[in-house]
Amino acid sequence: MNAVLYRASGQIAAVLEGGDASTHDADAESMGLPYILTNESISPFTHYVKDGVITTMPSKASENHQFNYATESWELTDEQAGKINRDMRLELLISCDWTQLPDSPITNDKKSEWAAYRQQLRDLDMTVDPSLIAWPVEPSR
Repeated sequence: MNAVLYRASGQIAAVLEGGDASTHDADAESMGLPYILTNESISPFTHYVKDGVITTMPSKASENHQFNYATESWELTDEQAGKINRDMRLELLISCDWTQLPDSPITNDKKSEWAAYRQQLRDLDMTVDPSLIAWPVEPSR
C-alpha cells in the first residue's frame, strides 16, 4: 500500500511506497502532513490532491509552465515568458546579423528594411505569453 502525503495547496510532497497504514500514520505525523492511502502508482509530476482526492493534472502546456494548484491549471510566469521570448528574439537577431555587416551582399534599401525589422524585434514586449506575441515578419532577401 502506498501513502500520498500532500500539502494544503494540493501539491504532493511525497509518495511512500509499501508499508501499512500504521507505518504511514507515523511517517505522515512526523512530517506534519495529511495523506491518502492508495494501491495506485502516483507521481507528484502528474497528480495533485483536490478535496482529499488524488487528481490527474491536465496536460502540461510546455516544459516552462508551472502548475498552479489554486487555479488547477498550468501557467507561465512573466519571468518564464520573458526568458522564452528573449531566447527566441536572440535567435532571430543572430540569424540576420549578416544583413548589417558592411560587406553584406544586399542593397542599402534592403539593409534599411532589415535594420527596421531588427528594431521591431527589440521593441517587443518580452513579458507576455509567447503565443500572444505578434512577431514581425522578416523582410525578403
